[in-house]
Amino acid sequence: MAVKAQSVPLKIMDFSLEPLINAGGSPDATKLIVSFKINKCDSAFKAHIYCGTQKDLADVKSVESVFVQENGKCFTLFNGIKTEIQGYKAIVEIPCSQQEYDAVKDIALFIEKITGQNTSRLYTKK
Repeated sequence: MAVKAQSVPLKIMDFSLEPLINAGGSPDATKLIVSFKINKCDSAFKAHIYCGTQKDLADVKSVESVFVQENGKCFTLFNGIKTEIQGYKAIVEIPCSQQEYDAVKDIALFIEKITGQNTSRLYTKK
C-alpha cells in the first residue's frame, strides 16, 4: 500500500507591530514595522496588510508585499525594499506620516496564496 505525501498548509502566526517614530530624525519618517512568521513562503504570493481605525478596515493605509524567491531564499518585497525571511520571520516596514500613524488603531494581515486563496486573518492593535 502506497503512502501519500501530505502537504502542509501555509500558516501565518506571531503577528506583531513595532512602531518606529521619527526614524532618522525626520518628522515624516515614521514607520510601522510589521512582523509575522510564515511556514511556507514558497506557497505565498502576497501579504495584505490593512491599517485602519477599526478591525478589518483599511481606511488609513492598505499595503501589499510580494513574496519573491532567489537562490533558494525567500524575501518580502515592498516599496522597492527586499527583506530576507529568516527563521520563518518576515518583516515589512511601512512608511507613514505622523497623521497616518496617529489614526491607525487596528492592523489586519492575511496572505494571498499562489493558488489565489487567502489565509485566515490575524489582527493586532497599535
